[in-house]
Amino acid sequence: MQPSKILIVEDEGIVALDLKRRLSKLGYAVTGTAASSDQALELAAADPPALILMDIHIKGDLNGIETARLILDRQPVPIVFLTAHSDAATLEEAKSVTPYGYLVKPFEERSLQSTIEMAIYKYRMEQRLRQEEDNFRTLTEMASDGIVIIDAEGRHVYANPRATEITGYSDTDLVETKIKDLLENAYDFECVKTGEDIKRCEAAIQNKAGDIVYVELSGSLTVWRNEAAQMIMIRDISNIKAAEEERKRLQEQLAQSEKLKAMGTLAGGIAHDFNNLLMGIQGYASLMSEELKTSHPHQVHLKTIEETVQSAANLTDQLLGFARGGKYEVKTLNVIDLVRTSAEMFGRTRKEIRVHTKTQPGEVVVAADGRQLEQVLMSMYLNASQAMPTGGDLFLEVSRVQLDEAVCLTHRIEPGIYAKISVTDTGIGMDEDTLNRVFDPFFTTKELNRGTGMGLASAYGIISNHKGIITVYSEQEHGTTFNIYLPVSEQAVRAESAAAPDFQKGTETILLVDDEELIIGVGRDMLNFLGYRVLVAQSGAECVDLVTGQVEDIDLIILDMIMPGMDGAATFEQIRALAPDMPVILSSGYALNGQAAEIMEKGCNNFIQKPFNIKGLSEIVRKTLEETGAH
Repeated sequence: MQPSKILIVEDEGIVALDLKRRLSKLGYAVTGTAASSDQALELAAADPPALILMDIHIKGDLNGIETARLILDRQPVPIVFLTAHSDAATLEEAKSVTPYGYLVKPFEERSLQSTIEMAIYKYRMEQRLRQEEDNFRTLTEMASDGIVIIDAEGRHVYANPRATEITGYSDTDLVETKIKDLLENAYDFECVKTGEDIKRCEAAIQNKAGDIVYVELSGSLTVWRNEAAQMIMIRDISNIKAAEEERKRLQEQLAQSEKLKAMGTLAGGIAHDFNNLLMGIQGYASLMSEELKTSHPHQVHLKTIEETVQSAANLTDQLLGFARGGKYEVKTLNVIDLVRTSAEMFGRTRKEIRVHTKTQPGEVVVAADGRQLEQVLMSMYLNASQAMPTGGDLFLEVSRVQLDEAVCLTHRIEPGIYAKISVTDTGIGMDEDTLNRVFDPFFTTKELNRGTGMGLASAYGIISNHKGIITVYSEQEHGTTFNIYLPVSEQAVRAESAAAPDFQKGTETILLVDDEELIIGVGRDMLNFLGYRVLVAQSGAECVDLVTGQVEDIDLIILDMIMPGMDGAATFEQIRALAPDMPVILSSGYALNGQAAEIMEKGCNNFIQKPFNIKGLSEIVRKTLEETGAH
């Protein structure tokens, strides 16, 4: 092992010679002796020593302390001061260059050797720690996680770049700042306690900008520059938390969608059966009304019955709307016109509410059932008015928007251009529970007997059936916004057709197919009243047998869609196979969607929804016969 090299700086020649002799005796290699600051600087630079023995009071312009400072500015080296004076002032001045030892002349060889050895050892240990710290910094500065080190008093003594990025505080802000101060302002978590290991935990911290950042924390006790410390790892999990929240939202949305779908199936079945019952009441009431003189006293009662049936039919329309079955008179229409017309109608009945309408230039055209869309809008206007019992503002806006794949994937619709209808009120808003149930059927915040709870449920089903979406945003005391999105159509707006005469009679033969005795009875009586000859079949198989045997005698078939055994779809296929040109009107208590729409696409000529009265029946039968040339 090479002997440690030592430079002696001493202006007294005899003392310098004595030191050199002693050091040689102790096994050190003396690189030289300097009697002035200039010589000391020159020798230290020429052959860097392992240690310098520096006399504090040397001759020349600079004393030993000033000379040591110049040497240390150029190169790191441990310095031990030699002096014959041990007064407080000299000691205090010597501290300014952080010496590794201080020997008062005269001293013994044992003291000289122990001071030199301890100084060299301490310097080497510091160099090793500094190298380790440099290595640590190199690693931590490349780390993807934030790393901070806290001393025993709770002060940050180190923060890597990622920690400053996560917290928003610079390293100057963090280092030398007590953690308790940042616990109040930046971190806001309880699992960090100085002097303890940190188990892995999640926390929400507030960065310097005031934003919430979700983090995962872990850490343990460590040593920093020979002192007990605590190292904390900070992992930013904001994206993970956001993804979890999005996944949770999608799961809740899927569950809500499945719930509404199941309830819609139930509601659709109820509406179908209820419409069949209404069919009997409606049909017989309309027949009685036609057979009695207009002056007959029962006409008032019959009119009341028909009005009551219509009210019940409106309720089933809402049920079918929720069941995504309310679209059966599709045509192209300008949404702007629909919104303006419905707003004017609503505004005349709610003078205390100021209606503001904003639209873009030109037309916004969709293919939809105008009556159903008007029902959706009126439901929203009504809810808005109830949220503003003392008056307020209702803002309506129509525009064209582009929905991207991310939005459409969430709502299971096709990306593209959509008509957006916004309905915003300045009312009382909704709490979270109400907001989560706003589209549930039969859910209402109104008093008993003041509402059915079907308005918004029906609106949801209608818009969904139009391949659109409806969203709602609300804050208590800040109002509510409903947004409706419907696919735009590039077709021209269809003009309204002229109204048909009251009754259109005929003499053709009509096959009425339905499994319900009530529908067969009332249907046959209405058709007979209109002059038609009627054949009946109470099943799909019976219908096929009649077509097979009497196809030449049948001019038109009115076919029920829902029947046990061979249903309407299968029966229609058999009819088309036997008589490709036979006019067929599809009849159902459901609306024109799903299975009914599929049958229509396969060539069925027309559709009539139960319950229908004699006037509606006369129009659809005559129209179908004339369009097909069967009359």
